Amino acid sequence: MQNIAIWHEYMGLSVDEIATDYSLSLDDIYAAMAYYFDHQQAIDRQIAEDEAFVDALQAQTPSPFRQMLTQDELK
Repeated sequence: MQNIAIWHEYMGLSVDEIATDYSLSLDDIYAAMAYYFDHQQAIDRQIAEDEAFVDALQAQTPSPFRQMLTQDELK
């Protein structure tokens, strides 16, 4: 359900695009969006916490490719 809210609200996908791209029924998408709007503050907070976790994890474990680029720039 959180993914449907992200796809629609943050990524701007239409309900029809979500249904087609992810093989979901329109009923399921509208139900998920209704739930999202009824619980928007809590869900938005969870999305922000998830993003912060990913950012922290990425900061702790930089990609080998990015490290290689940084090393090449220092040469």
